[in-house]
Amino acid sequence: MPNLTYSSDKFGPSLGANFQGDNTINVSWSEFIWSAVSVGKAESAHMVHFGEFSIYEMIFRIGMLYVNLKESKKGTFEETDAFAALDPSEKGAISYFLGLSTAKLLSHRFLKVPWLMHLDVYKKSLVPLLPSRPINGIKKAKPDLVGRDMNGKWIVIEAKGRSGNKDGKLMAKAKLQTRFLRKINGYYPSIRVAHVSYFKQRHTLFTHWEDPEDYNETAPDLIITDDEFIRAYYAPIRALFASDQVDVVEEVHRGDSYRMLSLPGIDVRIGLLNVPDSELERALARRREHMLSLLVADDATSENLNQFIGWDGILIQAGPSWGQERMMAQPNQRPPIIIPAGGPALAESEPLTQLRKAD
Repeated sequence: MPNLTYSSDKFGPSLGANFQGDNTINVSWSEFIWSAVSVGKAESAHMVHFGEFSIYEMIFRIGMLYVNLKESKKGTFEETDAFAALDPSEKGAISYFLGLSTAKLLSHRFLKVPWLMHLDVYKKSLVPLLPSRPINGIKKAKPDLVGRDMNGKWIVIEAKGRSGNKDGKLMAKAKLQTRFLRKINGYYPSIRVAHVSYFKQRHTLFTHWEDPEDYNETAPDLIITDDEFIRAYYAPIRALFASDQVDVVEEVHRGDSYRMLSLPGIDVRIGLLNVPDSELERALARRREHMLSLLVADDATSENLNQFIGWDGILIQAGPSWGQERMMAQPNQRPPIIIPAGGPALAESEPLTQLRKAD
């Protein structure tokens, strides 16, 4: 399993060793995929009205990982030759996407934040509206992401991504942007985080995050109900299952029922806990300790490392095309993606019913 090194700064000692200095964690490709498809981006918010385009959006996100990252001989994530050949603007877009994805990964792993959305999705709910002019040289004086943890507390994250190394100016800008959101639903965020992913040491992926501590008392507040936030988070996933272009089946994984579908051409399956949005958060809360054991198992000891179940009830299965030998090769040197009949052959599951068959 690949590993990711991240560094932490200015977090309180009470948060523990995971928030102090440099740490290295194992990250399966299925967990990385989960982070990439589940972090809510403003650009994909409109996709929920067009089911088949939601499929393309998910394939695009996963494809960015497949084409631009590989596992090195040392077990780290590193850039591919395909990434190195991109022009600066293309590298910038991919790097920002990796910044969002790794921010989701770390906040889920260590801050227990299953739900993370791009603030632009809610820009009409900001009171007062964000300033239209640059502040301290920053054109968009706002953080990227807002999220909720398993205890219902809010979090604010500014995510950056760089194709080269990070620098002090970048982190100073990121920390400043976290200050331009004061309260969410009348509550101050429990933590504000400035985060950056970057490449260094022969193109190896690293991440860094800091706790800026301060905030701007004149910054806008976000007014949105908990239900609105949860509905918006799951909307792109729900749109996948609403498409008539996919087959949806119901399966049992680790004692829970999931609706599952296979994404065409990428050897990945996505599942969602089989309960309505209105009941999903309560269902996850009832299963909190159970979900914690699942997360720990899938991180470290599961014999089926190509499956990951997030605390948000979204399940990812990465097929044999994402195996170590293949992912250590450059994308153009990997064998064709394997598409087994019925989707990837992964963890043992008990099929229940065929919910819908595409024509």
